[in-house]
Amino acid sequence: MPIRALFARISLLLVLAPASANAEQFNLAWDNDLFTGSDRGYTNGVRLSYLTNTAEDSGGGSARLARTGRDSLSFLPGVGDADNNHAMSVSLRQLMVTPADISQEEPQFNDIPYAGHLSLSSTLWSWSADSITGYGAHIGVVGPESGAEASQKWVHKITGSERPKGWDNQLVPIQKHAF
Repeated sequence: MPIRALFARISLLLVLAPASANAEQFNLAWDNDLFTGSDRGYTNGVRLSYLTNTAEDSGGGSARLARTGRDSLSFLPGVGDADNNHAMSVSLRQLMVTPADISQEEPQFNDIPYAGHLSLSSTLWSWSADSITGYGAHIGVVGPESGAEASQKWVHKITGSERPKGWDNQLVPIQKHAF
């Protein structure tokens, strides 16, 4: 079975798999242009997430983290209401974009550049039957530190896809130097 057909079947199974509404969940999401056969634009994204038990759960463990978040942020609108449930989520995400022709080493000024993004985020969720509120903090990097080049080359190697050659020209953050 060709690797693309295998990945397409796996992704279909993941989409059709029932999701649980319970808290304390791990989630792995992967989307890749391998499924569409095009390396133009948004190329790949992977996210690993964790959702705690609710703060209102009498157990320990992750519910304790949610309680700490709820109690620390109870001054914010929608947080700390006695009728609400509260949970924390943490996500690690990597995204990348590439130009249409990944076989060229030189910059392609008439197309989008290679770009990688890596971020970590945490959000406190507060919800009732009528509303949901979330407050989050995110930190990330763009450029070589994102690891996007290595990730794309690894995925292309294991899937037998074309080797991307233009990562030496990826977007990098502007460096500010103090004089």
